[in-house]
Amino acid sequence: LHLTTKASAEIVRRAFAYMKDCGVAAVLVPGDLTDYGTKTSLRYFRETWDEVFGGTEVAKVFCTGNHDYDGWGYGDMAADMRAVGQTAADHMNNPGNPDLGPVWQEILGTPSFAPVHVETVGGYDFVTVEYHLTNGTVKAWMEENGTRFRGGKPFFVLQHNPVRHTTRDGPYGG
Repeated sequence: LHLTTKASAEIVRRAFAYMKDCGVAAVLVPGDLTDYGTKTSLRYFRETWDEVFGGTEVAKVFCTGNHDYDGWGYGDMAADMRAVGQTAADHMNNPGNPDLGPVWQEILGTPSFAPVHVETVGGYDFVTVEYHLTNGTVKAWMEENGTRFRGGKPFFVLQHNPVRHTTRDGPYGG
């Protein structure tokens, strides 16, 4: 989604309104809710969510992306942030501490935040995986917890980066 400013949230608001009109039970966002990785941008996301889905039972199934962690450090992003009144002091991630949990919970109001988290919606499990985790961490988590997904229903894994060797091109291809 790459939200930056209140004005940039308008297209997200329209997308959310469409989803609401379709009667969705959940909204899945596989990271990059923000472009700069700032609390201010995440608050714009939350305000947009509340405007459209406030008072509903629509589930939030979100995980982080690289921009949520360190978008403030990419190339000319710092100049872009200053142009809209944001600074690196507003970024969600403290250097050397990749735990966005407290900020994520406070601003988004999600009931829990974990590196790997399971959200059940309509009897289906959605596994969210945070951006900074390696495939080895996810594999170990699945080996430890995967038996809960045996039982005939599909489950869904949501993470920003595709699992290695599951796409055709790029660093995850093969």
